[in-house]
Amino acid sequence: MTDTLLKTLTIKPIGNTELGVQTVQIEPATTCSDVITSLGFAPGDFSLSDPNSEEIVFQPGDDLYAKVEDGTTLRLGAAMTAGKAAAA
Repeated sequence: MTDTLLKTLTIKPIGNTELGVQTVQIEPATTCSDVITSLGFAPGDFSLSDPNSEEIVFQPGDDLYAKVEDGTTLRLGAAMTAGKAAAA
């Protein structure tokens, strides 16, 4: 059964109460861009990060499946460029 390959992630938006907490399932080779796009956002405008470590911000092409465990919670926020939010 292919469901055994899926990982479930919880995505918590930063400052966007309209979206609310989302649960997504990813399969092998799912990138950060894939998840952001599935939530209806542009990968260049938003990023995913580890809520437990501000230094861990996933790049658009990162293979999330390989980098996170099943049940991981990630933050969705404005993409950062050189320590500042990217211009909208």
